[in-house]
Amino acid sequence: MFIACEELRNMAKSCRCRLHESDDFDSIIEEYSRLYYPHTGTPTDKVHFEFKLKEAKAIYDALSGEVTATISCCLKDIREALTDKRSETKIIYPLDVMVIVILLARLCGNLTAEEVVVFYRKRNLELQYLIPGMPRPRFRLSESTVNCVMRMFSPDEINLLLGNYFSAVKTALCEMIKAGEQWERPELVDKETISFDGQEVVSSYRKGESTRRKKGAVGVSVFNSTKKIALAVKSVWEKNNEVPAFLSLLPNLDIRGTIVMSDALNSLSEVSTAILRHGADYLLCIKDNGGNKELRGHLEAIFNREYAKKEKSEAITCYLCEKGHGRIDETRLETLPASLIDERIENPHQGINTIVKYTKTRTYLINGKINKTTTSSRYYVCSLVFSGQNTDRILYSLLDYWAIEQHHSRLDDPRVFNQDATRSCNDNYLGNTLGINKIALNILTWIRHKKAVESGKKTPPTYKSIQNMLNTIPLTSVFEYLAAYYFEVNTQQSTSAD
Repeated sequence: MFIACEELRNMAKSCRCRLHESDDFDSIIEEYSRLYYPHTGTPTDKVHFEFKLKEAKAIYDALSGEVTATISCCLKDIREALTDKRSETKIIYPLDVMVIVILLARLCGNLTAEEVVVFYRKRNLELQYLIPGMPRPRFRLSESTVNCVMRMFSPDEINLLLGNYFSAVKTALCEMIKAGEQWERPELVDKETISFDGQEVVSSYRKGESTRRKKGAVGVSVFNSTKKIALAVKSVWEKNNEVPAFLSLLPNLDIRGTIVMSDALNSLSEVSTAILRHGADYLLCIKDNGGNKELRGHLEAIFNREYAKKEKSEAITCYLCEKGHGRIDETRLETLPASLIDERIENPHQGINTIVKYTKTRTYLINGKINKTTTSSRYYVCSLVFSGQNTDRILYSLLDYWAIEQHHSRLDDPRVFNQDATRSCNDNYLGNTLGINKIALNILTWIRHKKAVESGKKTPPTYKSIQNMLNTIPLTSVFEYLAAYYFEVNTQQSTSAD
């Protein structure tokens, strides 16, 4: 059950508890009935329609100020982030109203323009009494209008919205995620992990491309892997443009005091330099690409020869074992001071203080017996000072990092967001689609972990089950989730301060 926090109650006092006067809402119901009454339907259809009207009136009469306050906050955030360049006299569909409708549709699993239109028509009566500025029912939404709205504003603006939208919830989400983790994180491991990586949108290739393997756009994501929340996204059309995209996003992000990670492809000197310049530390995977071939071979030699012979006493190691899903995963981390790196080798990175060897051994079990065992090793360079505490920080950053891959898989999943099916090659449309998808996924992530905590289960419900739940409950209940999402942290902070 939703319980409004004190801040939300205070906001509700200055917010209208009704978006329409009662007589006006009655006229909206009358207009809606003229348009959508099933004259040619079965008697059952007509009974369901009449019930729907009575239910809408009952919900409207019971509508609380807390819910309307939340809606006003959502619309305010959107208006402050996005610029509507249209003439005010010609606007039928306000930009903030349409964006919140599209966001609600995505939360409920309606992804395409056609599905958004169906959602708009199906939930129109609820939208009428919930969202101020909603066009009257006679203004029927079309697919072209939805597509036009998605091209209307800049992806930089959607990034601003992504960065600000319900940002206070990050701490609460992090605590819920920690409660469900398989391992217990030490208290001294206090640095968050920021990851960036590219994700191809397969169906978005530009028309007229003559290549045999047509490449889609790449969405470059900056992701808080510790708190499982997206921070920024930018679309580019070439895989090798991931680094410039990341560097362009950095000035608008506060990454101070964090550990920033990337895959080996993006472990370049300009990345490590930029991370240090913005007050963060880097932990970069070193492979043979990206100008790191000589450095990678040297790191392997240090750990596998010199370390084994004479540097063993200087090394710091830690070990973690996870069991489940028919396998045993053993993680071994070894760190050494960067002073062991020979100055004569080619090393493109400045500020290296610690070198890392990460070894993962996976044992597959069948009926409790060992079937096969695989071992893989990776090497990293890190700007954190060589110490035991920082070795622990590095270990948990490496464990956190893979959350960005899970994030991308949710977006690509046909049952959740089916992002790969986005066929537009318009820069604004594509960038805004990626941004709104990430906002929706942030919200769904919070709700599913909230449900897990409430049920006392370690494993949260699936994203699709959350979408199905939101699609079946009244929109007032959806906004109640958003209200709790928006204000929970503030409540916790005020309580702890008292």
